Amino acid sequence: MSQFQYVLSRMCVYPCPTGYYMENFTRNCVTRCPNLTYAHNSGYCVANCSTKFAYDGTNTCETMCPEPYFADPTTYLCLFSCPNYP
Repeated sequence: MSQFQYVLSRMCVYPCPTGYYMENFTRNCVTRCPNLTYAHNSGYCVANCSTKFAYDGTNTCETMCPEPYFADPTTYLCLFSCPNYP
């Protein structure tokens, strides 16, 4: 089991405290996941939300995309407009 750096307390922790996500690259507990990663209900920052929708506005995995975005079940992304697949 890997531990993560919780900067506020200067402690090594697993899991991160409530409201923080485990970010694997820096091994830090973060309140917002870095670009191209998303806060997942597993407590980790992930590259792919799998069964939820990746929302770039807050870098989170969402069950529904916020207005004015649309959920694309093909890519699992929140998009401003629906794509035109061939």
